Amino acid sequence: MESSRILVIAAQPHVRRILEFLLEVAGHEVRTAADGEAGWRAVTSFRPDLVLTEASLPGLDGLVLLAGMRARFDLAGVPVIVLAADDSPAARMRALAAGADHVLPVPFNQDEMLLWVRNLLRATRNTRRINNLAGAATLAERPAAPV
Repeated sequence: MESSRILVIAAQPHVRRILEFLLEVAGHEVRTAADGEAGWRAVTSFRPDLVLTEASLPGLDGLVLLAGMRARFDLAGVPVIVLAADDSPAARMRALAAGADHVLPVPFNQDEMLLWVRNLLRATRNTRRINNLAGAATLAERPAAPV
């Protein structure tokens, strides 16, 4: 599996450390942030391939951060897994409505988390490949410009 850039945004230090460890062992480059503002700065500077964020964060809420990502063309396609301490249907619906690709209850099963990360990264890579091929085909089909 290709190494990917993953951003973990979690207020709880033990959650950040566990996720960082698991993702690094899986071969990913990981950055962490402890609150929403630091998370937003990291999203825009680190340019992650995937984000794991807690739904509730100090300062800028995780779902507000997610909505901000979805509103920006350059960040809209980055897959986001929301870590939710509240696993109620209403909380999951709020996260999905904000644009989450998946909602993972906390505490989480580490194997399930790693599979979601792998699958979302694979889907994103496949979409990029298809878009690149479609763009190349579109360019190849265009008639040459008159000289």
